[in-house]
Amino acid sequence: MAHTYKIEKAVLSDVKGIISLRVELLKEVNEIKTQEEEKTVVEATERYLKEAMEKGEFVSFVAKDGEEIVSVSGLSFFTRPPYLENLKGKEAIF
Repeated sequence: MAHTYKIEKAVLSDVKGIISLRVELLKEVNEIKTQEEEKTVVEATERYLKEAMEKGEFVSFVAKDGEEIVSVSGLSFFTRPPYLENLKGKEAIF
């Protein structure tokens, strides 16, 4: 029998789970080496996510196994000076 995951748009109450997965990724690729670095990244990421999610500048979808977040995606929106192919300057990166 296949395992079923619930996919939903992330909300502010998902921030801690999103950060947890991000920290694990950064440790895996050796971007975080100490507990002090981890604490710094966690605090900065929490501030960023809360502010950006409230403003609609960051959108994420999470996969949940029960209530545990097991996978996450993220899209950050930004505005740059307009150019001919994009006169509004609105762009996103994932």
